[in-house]
Formats: sequence, structure tokens, C-alpha cells
Amino acid sequence: MERSQGDEVGGYHVVRTLGRGGSGSVYLVTDGGGAQAALKLIDTPDEPGRIRLAREVAALQSLRHPAVPRLIDAELDDEEPFVVFEFIDGPSLSRKVGDGGPLPSTQVAALAEALASALASVHAAGVVHRDVTPANVLLGPAGPALIDFGLAHHHDDDRLTRTGLVSGTAGYVAPEVIDGAEPNAASDDWGLAATLAFAATGHAPFGTGMGAISATLAGQVRPDVPLALARALTAAPQFRPTPRALALALADDDQTAVLGVAGGEPLGVEPTLVAASWQVDGEREDGELDYDEAWDDGLQPAERVLPRRRLLLASWGLALIALATVAPLIAAGLALVGAVVARGADSAARAVWRSRDRRGVDEGGVVAQAFASPWHLLRALVLTLPSALLAGGAAYLVGWLGYLLARSANNSALWEALSLALAAAVALVLLAWGPRGREARRGAHLIAAALAPRRAASVAWVVCAAVVVVVCAGIGFAGIEPLWWPARV
Repeated sequence: MERSQGDEVGGYHVVRTLGRGGSGSVYLVTDGGGAQAALKLIDTPDEPGRIRLAREVAALQSLRHPAVPRLIDAELDDEEPFVVFEFIDGPSLSRKVGDGGPLPSTQVAALAEALASALASVHAAGVVHRDVTPANVLLGPAGPALIDFGLAHHHDDDRLTRTGLVSGTAGYVAPEVIDGAEPNAASDDWGLAATLAFAATGHAPFGTGMGAISATLAGQVRPDVPLALARALTAAPQFRPTPRALALALADDDQTAVLGVAGGEPLGVEPTLVAASWQVDGEREDGELDYDEAWDDGLQPAERVLPRRRLLLASWGLALIALATVAPLIAAGLALVGAVVARGADSAARAVWRSRDRRGVDEGGVVAQAFASPWHLLRALVLTLPSALLAGGAAYLVGWLGYLLARSANNSALWEALSLALAAAVALVLLAWGPRGREARRGAHLIAAALAPRRAASVAWVVCAAVVVVVCAGIGFAGIEPLWWPARV
């Protein structure tokens, strides 16, 4: 299907070839009035390819963005389907950097902002680019432009083209796509980060050719990649920054800080530690990260801005305190079990997130992992013993002093209930803020978020806790003696 100068395709006259690739060729053409355009001629017009092409053309017809070439014409039913785009007269980012070396940091930040805005519009239109690479970024007179939406490829690119496996450019295709996942917006975000890394350093962040595949899967990003970009190349799609967040990070950060060395001192971190976006009720949000809540074993994984359910946990704490006035040993047992399970959830979270970071694999829910592996609960039981002993001793002391005061008071039942409540409160505080208490608090938030992922569920749990508090308070004011089961009936 190769065309030469002077050939006609759908009423357009070929001037010269702009690029060739695994799915077709791109030509500079002129229309009947002499206006120039870029025509992509598809050389594999099978039925699935036509359907996908038709969907993308329909979506791109409504897309208007200065960094995305305007769709001019399309012929989908012809024996030789083609698409015609606005012609961008400028070199590719690949050629620009290849000829002149890496771009200055200010130009990289400006490039990131333009491409981030373009990708946001593309994804909003329901289109996935599938191949964000330096060869598919043109530096035109009006600014950068993102071209080639999975329809044709530059003839100089190193491709992964084995049918049924992977379609993309080695060194710029996301690790989950290499593993067989369908390309999506998150894989486009990964390609953007890799493209910007090329612009900043002059070479692909994972190398080129087949060696780039293993380097990508292993997370072996080159040490001179700016830290903000290295951190965006995480294997876990759910923890990648949005293009907008990445552009902001590049605009604000000192791009001389790299993964291997910063100020002459090794950073000692992996390239997949930090991302500036996270999931909140199924939607991605951007913002600053709280590194004070980083894991105890370094920064791994500091990007996890943990879900906070403070009101829910506070209501559960009050319910346990209230239950302690009615059935002290049952409340103590529930608090102990809760502390162990919370630490188990925290331990499982570390293991699951390490797996996601290194391999991009989610092997199940974080809380479910705490029950799936006995090791996490066994470890949690051992780690809970010091705080449990401290909490139990303090609670016993407070309860004993309260009992002595209750015997000399007029309303001994009320004072006894208050002393039990105070003892329970002291025990809960020591379980949560005693030895290794941060693990228990993190795990408690994880469990609460799993049980109440939405606001409605949180409200329901708070209402249940309030009912427990009211019922226990009523029992206490009625003067009913506490139930000391299972110590005695």
C-alpha cells in the first residue's frame, strides 16, 4: 500500500512520506485547494481494526484542543481506510532531542503542561492514545502537539509487534500492558512520564529494544531521571499521578534532584515510591502528600495517603467504652482482637503494596490479605502483646481505684460504671498510642475504610455505635450490675 509523490488517496495528493509503522503509513498530502494535511493510511483493515478506528474517529470528531491535531476527514468503509489530520509543521520530540540534546528544565515543565492538558481532553473524549512516545510529540510553531492515536507509527521506532501479545513502543509501553492488560488512561499517563524523562535526559528511562522490556517490568529506571518523573513510573497504575499532578510537580520541583544522587548523597529509595494522586471513593484526586505518615521502614510506600475514618473510629471507641460499663471482659476481648486485626491489616498492606509497586499486581484486598495469611496475624499478635500488657495493667489500676471510690460513694453503681468507662478509655488510648501504636492506628483506618467505603456506610456504622452507647448508658443508669462473663456468670 505504499504511496509515492503524486499518488492520489481519496482525493488527496501525496507529497511525501512522514512516517511508517506496524499499522500503516502517514503522508503529507494536499487537497484540491492546495491545503496541506497529514493522511494516515491503514494497511490492516480487518473488522476489529475498522470498529476500533470508527469509535476513535467518532470521539476525536468532538475533540478540540490546541495540542491535538484537528480531525479533517475520514474514510472508514473504503477498501483502504484512511484518516486525515491537521498537519503540524515541526520536528518530533525524538528528533529535536536527538539533534540538540536534552531540553532545559523549564521547557520540560512547559512540555508537561501542554501534553497533560492534551491527554486530559483525549481521555475525557473516551479515547486512549496507546502510544505516547517522543516520536508522537511534534514541536510545531504553535507549541507541542500529540499525534498518532494508535493508527500508525514512526518508522524509526523500536516496536513490540508480536500479534496477540503487546502493541507499543519498547521503553514507553506501561508494565501492565506488557503483562497483557488492555491499554487505558493510566498506561497513557505512564507513557507521558517516560516521554518527559526522555526530554529531560536525552534517552529512554528504561533503555531501548528488548532490554527495555525486562527493565520496565523490573522497575529499573535510569538513575539520572528526575525524581518526580522516576516516581511517576510506578508499576502500580492506581498510584500514578495524573498528568496534571505530574506537570505541577515538574513546575515546582528542582529537576536536578534525580533518583540516584541528589546533592552528592544517595537517596536510597526506589523509583516506585511516590505518586501525587490517590483513589478517593473511586475518583482520582491530586494534592500534597503527608510524609509524616510514611511507613516505619523508610518511605515505603509513602504515597499511600491512608483513608481517614476518624469519626467512625471515634464512635467505635465510645461504643467499646460504653460496653465496658456493662460487660468489661467482653469489651476488653473485643479491643484486644481489634488491635491484633488492625496490626495484621497494616502488615498485609505493606506486603500488598510492595507487590503492587514492584510488579503492578493486586492479589486481593488489603484487609482480606490479613486473613489470608496467618503470618500477618501471628506477627500482629506478637507485636500487640507489649501494648496489651501495658493497657491491661493501667486499666486494672484505674478500675481498682475507681472501685475503692465507688464503695465509699452514695451511688456506688454509677461510680463503678464511671470507673469502668475510664479504665476502658485508658486501655484504648494505650492500645492505639502505646508501643508500635502507629501500626494499630493505620490498620484501624484501613479496616474502617474497607467496612465503610462510602459516606452512607460510615453514617450507618456511626448510628449503630450510637445505639450501643445509648443502650449501655440506660443499663448503667438502671443500676444493673456489670456482667463479668466469662470470668464468672
